[in-house]
Amino acid sequence: MREKCRDKDDETQALLRQSFAMMGHTQSCKGKGIRILSIDGGGSRGIISVEILKRIEEMTGQRTYELFDLVCGSSTGAIVSFLLCSRYLTVGEAEEAYRRLSLETFKQNKLVGGGKLFMAQSYYDTGAWTKTLKKHLTEDETLIETSRDSRCPKLIVVSTIANRSVLRPFLFRNYDYHPRIEAHYPGSYTNALWEAIRASTAAPGYFDECRLDGNVHQDGGLLTNNPTAIALHEARQIWGRNTPIQCVVSLGNGKRPLEDPKGKQQNSWWIKNWQDKLIQLIFSATDTEAVDTVLRDVLAPGTYFRFNPTLSEDLALDENRGEKLDLMVQDTRSFLRQNLRELELAALALSIKRSRRQKFQDWYRCKMNAFLPP
Repeated sequence: MREKCRDKDDETQALLRQSFAMMGHTQSCKGKGIRILSIDGGGSRGIISVEILKRIEEMTGQRTYELFDLVCGSSTGAIVSFLLCSRYLTVGEAEEAYRRLSLETFKQNKLVGGGKLFMAQSYYDTGAWTKTLKKHLTEDETLIETSRDSRCPKLIVVSTIANRSVLRPFLFRNYDYHPRIEAHYPGSYTNALWEAIRASTAAPGYFDECRLDGNVHQDGGLLTNNPTAIALHEARQIWGRNTPIQCVVSLGNGKRPLEDPKGKQQNSWWIKNWQDKLIQLIFSATDTEAVDTVLRDVLAPGTYFRFNPTLSEDLALDENRGEKLDLMVQDTRSFLRQNLRELELAALALSIKRSRRQKFQDWYRCKMNAFLPP
């Protein structure tokens, strides 16, 4: 009987958390200020960001969903975000799942894939990809329902709306804004989890475009392959400008090698292989370092950390060979050893707790039952 009452109480608390999230109510940050995680797109190279997060978790002794108040991902970064912060997988489980996803998703006969690209503008089987997402992310669960769990941080998945006169980012999120806050980006919290990922990973040439609620979505990386600036903007919308930024961790999914062994071919005005053409166009359109340059100038020292390893080989976004995935992991570990001091500073910044004064202010605000805009 007592357990039944406890279950009912837990369900009531979960529904209250969801209702508050839909009304724009926001609890205080877990640390001294806002802690943000942003993960770039990059196809199967998302295994790189999983490896970096594994090292951060080891250094802090906390799981990813415990370390951050807001997590934002574009394309493959959204997949990593959901695996770690809504499915609550360990980083080891997430790496295993990512390898399995890469193998299942990017396994295609070249002749069949070329025919599909010609007929439907997608090299891979979009239907099979959709079934995979439904299986791993629960078909019926919506974004806002993730807010029922007190462990879940604010989540953002970025896609690109392609049926407007100007391409615009679209934010799938598990929260809404306070009524006094006007949204800068179009977005929604009513879609299913798999729909958000499907929309954010609809890379032209790889998968079919995604149609949802009158919008045509394509890969989030087309406009915002590095979504850190969007994450910062949303954090300000949620918690307000008076809440300090404690730490921003931005994870890239690998830079191209400085000396490309195919340099002569790449520098030529004619590239014979259609796939090489597509990859070159995508790399050009999804540059991530410009955002990094701006944020290093804007954010206070000791609050912004960007980790983006240089790969020893120029690997495609749809790479699924086990030895090449292992090579990405090795390159990432080498990069982290070389940048150990920066990693330690990031771990230290993430570990700062709320002060006694902040805790008292939280208690006082709760007692006064103040429902104020952030």
